[in-house]
Amino acid sequence: MRIFFIFSLLAAYLSSASQNGKILDQTKYDVPDSIRNKEKSPVIYYSLTYLSDGMKVKGFVAVPADGKLHPCVLFNRGGNEGHNMLTKESFARIVGFLLDNGYIVAATQYRGSTGSEGKDELGGGDVNDVVNLLYALKSIPQIDTSRVGLFGWSRGAVNSYMALSKMPSVKAVVVGGGFSDLLSLRNWRKAFDTALYSKLIPNYKQTKNEELLKVRSAYYFANQIPKTIPILLLHGTADGNVPATQSISLAQKFYELKQPFRLILYEGGFHSLQQFRTEYQAEIVKWFNKYLRDQKEPPNLEPIFNR
Repeated sequence: MRIFFIFSLLAAYLSSASQNGKILDQTKYDVPDSIRNKEKSPVIYYSLTYLSDGMKVKGFVAVPADGKLHPCVLFNRGGNEGHNMLTKESFARIVGFLLDNGYIVAATQYRGSTGSEGKDELGGGDVNDVVNLLYALKSIPQIDTSRVGLFGWSRGAVNSYMALSKMPSVKAVVVGGGFSDLLSLRNWRKAFDTALYSKLIPNYKQTKNEELLKVRSAYYFANQIPKTIPILLLHGTADGNVPATQSISLAQKFYELKQPFRLILYEGGFHSLQQFRTEYQAEIVKWFNKYLRDQKEPPNLEPIFNR
């Protein structure tokens, strides 16, 4: 009986894994001219429902309508559960600058969000929702799945960094206002511990186990990030949601490890960097054009002494 039970569990797991990325619904939608002027290059927007670890998860994808092959950027949103969820309009607004520059862009809402099954675990199983979204996109013929970039904001940094070990096709990463050290965030503001970690991370509320935070913190697993992936860090010095020290300390760690990176601090910038939208969007496009579209090699970071 025990062996039969184990085999049943294994069969269920394999069946679930084989369905990862299966698109259950793909519905085309339009956005108002106020968000995307019709004079710009045409784009087709879809809302998605796809399978991730056997759960139905919502998402979006936007595809230039020229029928050509394009590199793809996966946007990993901030917030959790139903907080800061993407809407059809906000997705189109946030990623419009990438669409204008020839990228296909997709985003997951994560499990546990309104309309999605499962539970958001802030870097637990929800990381698979990013990975499985890419599997789903392989059914869209215009996507060049050999040129994939990740773009995470705030909490989306956790999902971006953690997904790297499972996504060998990723060529470049951009993170804005990102979490990098959940322990120091806990010490900086108590609400991270009581209102976020205790609510979302399994077993954390009962144990306060710091290892549960470290495995979600790029600062502690930075040495496992492939050195072939250049990472652009953006942060405002007046960010009251996630302090700029999160990016500064991670940049120092990247420097010590010779991880290709660039850190840009925006003096007086808030969490959204709304005052610097034009500037930071231009930096993101340059980064992805260089390392994702054109697939340039990261620079040699070995120091050279010149007299």
